[in-house]
Amino acid sequence: MLVRLEDVVKYIVEYDKNRENKGPELRYVFNPFVCVQCGSDFTPVWKRDKPGSKNVICEQCVTSNQKKVLKQEHTNRLKSAFVKALQQEQEIEQRIQSTSSSAPAPSSRNEHQHSSSSSAAIAASSSASSSSAPMNLSK
Repeated sequence: MLVRLEDVVKYIVEYDKNRENKGPELRYVFNPFVCVQCGSDFTPVWKRDKPGSKNVICEQCVTSNQKKVLKQEHTNRLKSAFVKALQQEQEIEQRIQSTSSSAPAPSSRNEHQHSSSSSAAIAASSSASSSSAPMNLSK
């Protein structure tokens, strides 16, 4: 839509006259946002600390907080996987010791240990293959 210059000037003059008649304009003063974690006063996106809160966090602090949470979750998953593997290993060793301690004679004991250790290895590989199912990463 094209507006002629005379119309624009007329609008501005009338607007100024109306403004003078209204009295002083109400002005609001806003303080600039400041990140509650790092103290930064500039970021492309501000996020509220908590819903309804006046505190804000900068985008960099939000992403670093998310990375920390993900890293902690990953560490906890690895820790629980290693604990589970250690328990399985201890159970296998206990089975080996219990089968080797119940061996009847010392001469046949070496053969029995060999067969029990190979069966333990088979049991370990089967339990490892059953526990190597993909982990659910969502919570």
